[in-house]
Amino acid sequence: MALAAAERDRLAQEEAIAAQGAVLASETRRARGDAAEMALWSVWLRAAERRRRGLEAELRRRAAAEELLRDSLREDFAHLKRLELALAQHHQREKLAAARKAEQRAEELELLKPRA
Repeated sequence: MALAAAERDRLAQEEAIAAQGAVLASETRRARGDAAEMALWSVWLRAAERRRRGLEAELRRRAAAEELLRDSLREDFAHLKRLELALAQHHQREKLAAARKAEQRAEELELLKPRA
């Protein structure tokens, strides 16, 4: 189902962002206390921030796609319910018409009976 796939995509993207955050924390701890590592870390940090922005943009895109699918599903469900109601009303009208017709036929038969 498309909605389930969209939800899995969004969750996978959230996991990628969390993993990137874990790498950031790990690299930050590793670089502390060493001037050379801190210099490399500051360059790496800019690249990591760009990567995070890209991941977050992709997450927003996936979340929007999921929401569009949810909206479409809600609209389809509402349309189906309207059709079900229309069908039920149609069946009710048919039942009433058949009952009226049966009653009229019974009255006609009663009139046609010979009177004693």
